[in-house]
Amino acid sequence: MTKEEYLNDWKRSRAYTRNVMEAMPEDRADFRPADGMMSFREQLLHILYAEEWFLRGILENDWEQRSEFTAENHPDLPSVKAAYPSASERHWKWIEGMEDLEELVKTPLSDQPIPKKTLLRKLVGHEIHHRGQLIVYLRMCGAEPPAYQV
Repeated sequence: MTKEEYLNDWKRSRAYTRNVMEAMPEDRADFRPADGMMSFREQLLHILYAEEWFLRGILENDWEQRSEFTAENHPDLPSVKAAYPSASERHWKWIEGMEDLEELVKTPLSDQPIPKKTLLRKLVGHEIHHRGQLIVYLRMCGAEPPAYQV
């Protein structure tokens, strides 16, 4: 997969995630199916948090766990919605600027170095995984999920 193909897939995936986010009534953003699980809002923040962590690690070998995408910084669904466009654009630019997707990267995820392109695929897979959970949350709250987008 070329970087351009990856970016197109990522952009479509992110658009679908945004549509899922828009489908949740704001007063249900803190819904969680069970104690100990992330809320709808926290799931959305986790997607951005993990994405930033992955990309900073790939680009700068900085795997420290830190992020602006916390529940404290984004206490409601409107603040999460407001964060998505700028974060997505920043992450897009970071990916767009990447060179040599075959290059191996040392990560805390494995004892073996992993190619950048594999980490990028896993990043989209991570978003898909959490978006699936968000769709279940929508249904549990009586909200209609958006139609699947290819």
